[in-house]
Amino acid sequence: MGKFIAYFDYLGYKSFIENCEADRLDTRIGHILRDIEMSMGNGKYTESSKGHLVADISSSIVNCLNISDTVIFSTKDDSKESLIELLEVAKKFNFQSNFYNMPVRGAILHDEYEMLSSQSKNEAGSTYSVNMIYGKGLVKVHNKAESLNWAGAVIDDSVISKIAETEDVATFLAPYAKKYPVPYKQEPHIREEYALKLLVEGQNEKSIENMCRNIQDSFARDNKPTESERVQTIIANTVAFVKSHN
Repeated sequence: MGKFIAYFDYLGYKSFIENCEADRLDTRIGHILRDIEMSMGNGKYTESSKGHLVADISSSIVNCLNISDTVIFSTKDDSKESLIELLEVAKKFNFQSNFYNMPVRGAILHDEYEMLSSQSKNEAGSTYSVNMIYGKGLVKVHNKAESLNWAGAVIDDSVISKIAETEDVATFLAPYAKKYPVPYKQEPHIREEYALKLLVEGQNEKSIENMCRNIQDSFARDNKPTESERVQTIIANTVAFVKSHN
């Protein structure tokens, strides 16, 4: 059975690891996990055992697997309800990561995808941990996300086709995405696709200016180098998309 998959990679993760001390890494990994949980909680919070306010993900119908620099959100089926929640989670994660944490690029796709996860500890205290993901959808969504030349997320035609079976695509996606000439690394370098919105439409000039600065700060945060032509191109493409929300 097909499922909806939202696949994200953190940009500059290797440099982040190489250029930060252990205590800084611990803090920032906490920020990454916090943002994943906040996205899945969709504005709901609860009190932890330590008395801290944390995201409440108890009722989320979206699965999540985080392995190093990759975050994968997926659904249990391909229902309209599941797609709506996945879009809400992905949009919030895309926004929070790119503006306030660490830049990400991603794609949302509909295809075969399975996840097996378990952990056990033997009598010697050694851990056996399984996080196995597979299916044609995994390969396709990884390749699509990897081919992007910006920090942002696109919606694959497989999702568009699924929506079109029962809904008007433009109306259904209006709260989450907009048509945009998305930049790719290889030809065709520009493809007109639905991309997750980073902001609400109709932003004023000052707001756009501030959010563009946040994008630049996000790329440079944690001592990540940004002077290369490749990184500057990715930043420029991302900033151009932010400016399109005016």
